[in-house]
Amino acid sequence: MDDDRYLNRLSLRILTTLAAVSATQILFSISASAQLVMQGTYKNKTGSVLVINGKTGFFTGTWSGEKVKNKPINLGILEKNEFSLGSQICKGGSKEFVCIRKTDGRSRTYTAVATPASKQLSSSQSSKATRSRKTSAEEQNAQKEVAAIEQRRLTEDREERKKIEAQQQAQRIAGEKAQKEAAAIEQRRLTAEREERRRIEAEQQAQRIAGERAQKEAAARQASIERASRPVIVSPTMSIQGDDTLARFSGAWVPTSPPGPQIFFNQTALSARVVNLPNLGQAIIKTSNGENGSNFQMSGQGFNCYYMVVFLRGNLRMVWDLKSGDAVCMTSNTYELAE
Repeated sequence: MDDDRYLNRLSLRILTTLAAVSATQILFSISASAQLVMQGTYKNKTGSVLVINGKTGFFTGTWSGEKVKNKPINLGILEKNEFSLGSQICKGGSKEFVCIRKTDGRSRTYTAVATPASKQLSSSQSSKATRSRKTSAEEQNAQKEVAAIEQRRLTEDREERKKIEAQQQAQRIAGEKAQKEAAAIEQRRLTAEREERRRIEAEQQAQRIAGERAQKEAAARQASIERASRPVIVSPTMSIQGDDTLARFSGAWVPTSPPGPQIFFNQTALSARVVNLPNLGQAIIKTSNGENGSNFQMSGQGFNCYYMVVFLRGNLRMVWDLKSGDAVCMTSNTYELAE
């Protein structure tokens, strides 16, 4: 609506400017016997028809539109190329003229559809007609300018619509992208929760397995302790024929109370073992005759020692208790069979 008003005001200004063109651009000068150049039948773009009948000093005509036909009209002559038609001022030439409504500035262009009944123009009038054509060209230029303005407005409207559509498209794309990112974040959260549950379940399973293993090991240790609590004592009078009692000593043993270096018992005969002691050197161990409550005798160069030896934990541990012997004899100790 604002654009229409602007175009109407522009048209009014253009036509007002044309009305103020100098007297040299007027088709005819006013004379005592006024003669209007517009004569004959004229038609505008809406289909309205104006028929002008003229004689010197007085012009009449008929007008036909949507609701009326051949309505008689009186024309008020202002100039030879200008007349009044009701509330309109009409101006132009014999081939085309423009009528402008005084109330709102709206304009209508009428074009001749038949050769106007006019008298032969004089040479001076012919010159003025040339200037009138120039004025008509100016009017056409003005109309072109109006059309160009309207075209620019339509172009701007299209560009604005494109801009709005592009913004809406960008918003839709951004919304879809945000939804996808939110879905991806939710998926990562669910995956992390599943992994965490799996980790917790694995830890719980490992704890159960470790607990069961610990229970089994504890039960095995308890059974071993119970077996070891039943001491195996080698009797001093045990026969060694057909039974190597000293076989329990075979291997490497580690003293634990007090700790010390390993000792090795090597077989030399069925009834004796040789051992290398850290401080005493080589010694022979064999069963004793029960002196002072002992069951084994260990002898070497310059010493004799008598011990009560008890085997525990299925012959994996042995406890030596010194019963008698020389001052250099090893004190009581506990040994573990080295793995």
